Amino acid sequence: MWDQMQKFIKKAKDGQKVKGVFTDPNTAIKCGGAPKKVMYLTNSRLNEAKARANAELTFYADSGKLFGVKEYADAIEKQFVARDMKWNLGHNLTAVDFEKKIAIFDKHWEEQGEFDKDLNEYAKVTKHLDVEAPFDFLHVTPPQKAPDEIGKSPIGSAKGWVPVDKETLQHVKYKNIFAIGDIAAVPMAKTGGSVRKQYKVLVENLISVMEGKEPTAKYAGYTVCPLITDIGKVMLAEFDWSAKPTPSFPLDPTQERYIWWLMKVYLLKPMTQYGMLSGKA
Repeated sequence: MWDQMQKFIKKAKDGQKVKGVFTDPNTAIKCGGAPKKVMYLTNSRLNEAKARANAELTFYADSGKLFGVKEYADAIEKQFVARDMKWNLGHNLTAVDFEKKIAIFDKHWEEQGEFDKDLNEYAKVTKHLDVEAPFDFLHVTPPQKAPDEIGKSPIGSAKGWVPVDKETLQHVKYKNIFAIGDIAAVPMAKTGGSVRKQYKVLVENLISVMEGKEPTAKYAGYTVCPLITDIGKVMLAEFDWSAKPTPSFPLDPTQERYIWWLMKVYLLKPMTQYGMLSGKA
């Protein structure tokens, strides 16, 4: 990706008008902010090269929102506007024509259908349209799921995740099984920040079950996304089941800050290696 980005920036620096396309798929992904981070960083590198004016950057997301939490979605929209970065929602990447350099998206939306007399309401009809987007640089975030050995096993589900109670993390069918992280069917929880809160709940509840007790520890849905918005700037998006910002510090969480950049670059790796892996953080 870095090599392709450098070629893209060189074209813009040489005076060519170029288009960058960045995609966000129709599944949960390891970091919900990752596709946006790549576009933000491409924007930063273009500015460094004094070539930003020659590049059009467009974000295509399957979702109907730029972020699941309104406060952060509003902040991201303002950042996109300020940086002249475009976005299209309700677009899922379905194919790529590499010879013509065209990305093909399924644009989908809902329209009002026929009136249902029994339900006393109008039906919702999903419409689809193929949309072509030419590109010089394409960043694809692939659809993601649990490994088939787990997702398609007896403890998995039709959607390929392990179905667990979102609070106790206990399997909905097999009470001696728990799951956290990437494989667990827990909403808004595919980040390392989520696992940091989940594994303590899992350990406590697993011990309770082993002792013949009911699990009582509960995961509150905490997750965090250090959203890189520029070289030297990060917006620390923290939230939980309430879909509201839950900042750990007395600072406006919707603001980009240098201090969070320092945390992202210098603190998260040792915290993971020496804190989380040992169960101390």
